Amino acid sequence: MADKVTRVLLVEDNPGDARLVKEMLAEAKDSSFEIEWADHLSKGLERLAGGGIDLVLLDLSLPDSHGFETFVKTHSQAGEVPIIVLSGLSDEAVAMEVVKEGAQDYLTKGRLLDGDFLAFSIRFAIERQQQLLKKLEQNKQELKAREARFSKVITNKTEGVIIADKDEVVRFINPAAEALLGRKTEELLDKPFDFPFVTGETTVLHVTHTGQTKLVEMRVSQAELDGETFYVTTLAKQSQG
Repeated sequence: MADKVTRVLLVEDNPGDARLVKEMLAEAKDSSFEIEWADHLSKGLERLAGGGIDLVLLDLSLPDSHGFETFVKTHSQAGEVPIIVLSGLSDEAVAMEVVKEGAQDYLTKGRLLDGDFLAFSIRFAIERQQQLLKKLEQNKQELKAREARFSKVITNKTEGVIIADKDEVVRFINPAAEALLGRKTEELLDKPFDFPFVTGETTVLHVTHTGQTKLVEMRVSQAELDGETFYVTTLAKQSQG
C-alpha cells in the first residue's frame, strides 16, 4: 500500500532556499511529499483558497509582506491547515509570538539538519493540529450538550427567567416569564427590557394585563460567559399577605 502523500505549500521567495527544502523532503525516509511553491504571499494565499493543502511552510520575509503580519494573513486564510514558520533569523520573540497565535512550529533555516528532521517536524505539526481540532470539536459538542440541558431546565422552570446582555437587551425568556408578564416572546426578545435591572435587589413590578394588575417580584444577578456580562433575572408572583 502506497504511503499517503502530504501536500505542502512552501511560501518562500528565495529560489535557493526553496530548492533546498524540496531536495531535503525528496530525500526523507518513510514519507512522501508533494511540494507546491509560491514566491509571494499573494500567490500562497490564492493557492490556500483553492484547498487541498495539508501544511504550509512559511517564510515571514516576502516581497509583498514582512514579519508577523505575514503569519497573521496566512493563518487567517489557512483555517484548519497547520503552519510551520521558516526564518533565516533566530528570533525567539517572533517565534513565541507566532506559536502563541497558532503556528504549530518555528524553524530556523540554518538549523534544518536534514530531510528526515524536516519531515518529522511536518508530520508532528499535522498530528498535533489534528489532535487540537479533535479536542476543540469534543469541547464544542460537550458545550452544546450542556447548553441544551441548561435550556431545557430553564424552559421548564416554574419561575420566570429572563437573560439579558450588558445593554439590558433580552436574549432569552422562558414560558413562565411570558405568563407572569402577560407578554409573548416576540414582544420581548432582542428588545430592551421594560424595567431597569438592579443587581442584588428584589424589585416589585406592577404588571397590568387584561385589565388586572398583579405584583411580580424580580431578582437580578450578574453572570460572566466568555468574557461578556449578562443579567440573569428571575420572576415570581408576589405572595399575598
